[in-house]
Amino acid sequence: MHHGNPIVRILLHILLLLCFGIETVEGESINSFFKTEEVEFYNGKIKLSATLFTPTQKGIHPAIAITHGSGRDSKAHAGFISLASILASEGFVVLIFDKRGVGGSLGEYTETPEMSVPAGDLVEAVKFLKDRPSVNKSKIGVYGHSQGGWVAPLASTISKDISFVVVACGGGISIREQVLFGLRPELNSKHYSPGAIDSVTSFGRQLYTYLGTGIGYTSINSIYDEAVKQSWFSFFRSMHFGDRLPPPSMLKEPVFNFFKAINYDPQSTLRAVDVPTLVMLAEKDESVPFEKSRQSWEDGFYASGRSNNLTIISMPNENHYDFERSNGSVIYKKTFEVVLVKWLKEKVIQ
Repeated sequence: MHHGNPIVRILLHILLLLCFGIETVEGESINSFFKTEEVEFYNGKIKLSATLFTPTQKGIHPAIAITHGSGRDSKAHAGFISLASILASEGFVVLIFDKRGVGGSLGEYTETPEMSVPAGDLVEAVKFLKDRPSVNKSKIGVYGHSQGGWVAPLASTISKDISFVVVACGGGISIREQVLFGLRPELNSKHYSPGAIDSVTSFGRQLYTYLGTGIGYTSINSIYDEAVKQSWFSFFRSMHFGDRLPPPSMLKEPVFNFFKAINYDPQSTLRAVDVPTLVMLAEKDESVPFEKSRQSWEDGFYASGRSNNLTIISMPNENHYDFERSNGSVIYKKTFEVVLVKWLKEKVIQ
């Protein structure tokens, strides 16, 4: 769906009107707190389609660029509109955009890309905000949920224009560890025993590491030969693994790109982050291991001597999602909103 299409833009504005009591004026949307504008920016030749939220109050304002999770996220997502509207009402200029290959943005959509790609797009989003006359150039931050928990900190180490980072339900651990952790609910739902689930994740860790690096073929090959004899190997057969381990010569095939991408471990990135950072972690998250992620965030900032920059908030009753459905609409959760706004007022707005 391309948001350059005037019908789609009208529908988006109608959604804003219904949710937030907004009037439309000459292609823009306004309410008493903010106006919205359809814009675009580029990363090289890749055009990225975006919606800009600007407070109606005159003057210069802090700003936030919001990045994505791993799905086909769009700036038309009601949850992103809700979050952007909350932040704009608090006095922030906010940019939400269609990720590559989604909506009005060009490029190729990849569910698990090399993190440098979405981080580069987020850096360009920040550059776009910096050029807006209504933006305080010294107070531009980034927000990332889930996969965005790797993207937002990485972007902050690339761009010196990023002055703060916010992460919800993500980051800290390697992508591989998060993928393996996320298998557990799936395996449990398929009635694998606790021992079989442990075997799948332990073997998966070794297999995925080899497939992503091509290192250790001889040792993993003998382990693989034993694994195929186990009943729990049915899980890997469902992923189209056969009786033989793919040799290193095969790992250049595109089908193995996923395993290369999940090699990413953010620990060195976290040690390089040099700006105030808020991390909101859900204790009931089935996609992100709460304790491991919290510990990894702390390890990175303590190792660099910048622990004062890190604020971790535990959300005891929350799961992996910072959006929820309420009265037929998708909105940003109040529990996250309270934490986010309080931190922004203490660290950014003051």
